Amino acid sequence: MITRSDRPLRGGLSVKNSLERTREGESAKLMQWRARRSAQQLDGACHMIRKWRIAVWSASLVAVAGVVYSLGIAEYRKANPASAFTALVGTPVPAGVRVTRYESAVTDNFFHTTHFWVLEGDADALRMIARGPSFVRSDEDASSVLPEAANQLGMTLSFTDLAEGYESEDSHNRWLLILKTQQRAIYVL
Repeated sequence: MITRSDRPLRGGLSVKNSLERTREGESAKLMQWRARRSAQQLDGACHMIRKWRIAVWSASLVAVAGVVYSLGIAEYRKANPASAFTALVGTPVPAGVRVTRYESAVTDNFFHTTHFWVLEGDADALRMIARGPSFVRSDEDASSVLPEAANQLGMTLSFTDLAEGYESEDSHNRWLLILKTQQRAIYVL
């Protein structure tokens, strides 16, 4: 006896056969959907990994650029001490004064750099650097700074080599140390 589900349909298929094929088709579609979804999730994870790689490479590039800049600017300042003086001190070099040497050193902590310059010129021209409300005469305090500043510049001087010393009353410690020759001075920032 032929039941309703066994009745042949167009193309020679029965309803039962058709339902089985539909279920197989649905499960195949479901499997395809699951495969696409897991591929999308995997692609999303790969996308996140790519984003992290880009972030790490970018941070590394910025760090390398910072180191190269720091080394480059230090060499530039040594090669051009007068422009370094103007840029860091904030005032131009007075007429009659030549900036002959620049050095820097990390002295207080990791983030503070002290800058040192050797200045040459007439004693009156050197004193012009200390003119203004922020500098006061301070020979005794300046004499204690002189040996370390001279050492940073590769010079051997003692506190007895100081003719005049000026200290800044600004928030930054600044020193103008005029040496006994009256033709040379050390500026410390």
